[in-house]
Amino acid sequence: SDGGLAVALAECCIMNRENPLGANVQLSEFQRPDFGLFAETQSLIVLSIAPENQSALQELTSKHNVPLSVIGEVGGDSLKIDHGIDLGLNKMIKPYFETIQEMMQVVSND
Repeated sequence: SDGGLAVALAECCIMNRENPLGANVQLSEFQRPDFGLFAETQSLIVLSIAPENQSALQELTSKHNVPLSVIGEVGGDSLKIDHGIDLGLNKMIKPYFETIQEMMQVVSND
């Protein structure tokens, strides 16, 4: 995602506008939290799976020598990342889905 992991996680949480899902994420493996959140690192994938499928995913990634990190859990009504970010989903939905449309209306009215 443009914007790095923080933006990718936010988009994952609100992509289903009618049924957004929060997340509680820990990024302790990054020495610099800003780098971990906003660097646009190549070849990282965010997956959400049911807990009962975690061992099967670990076996599959291990078999193909693909690194895997469990960084959190899905649920709740906010995106929480470590101790620095706690943002309610309702605060993300309107800006994400409506800002461009609103800006276009302002421009067309000028």
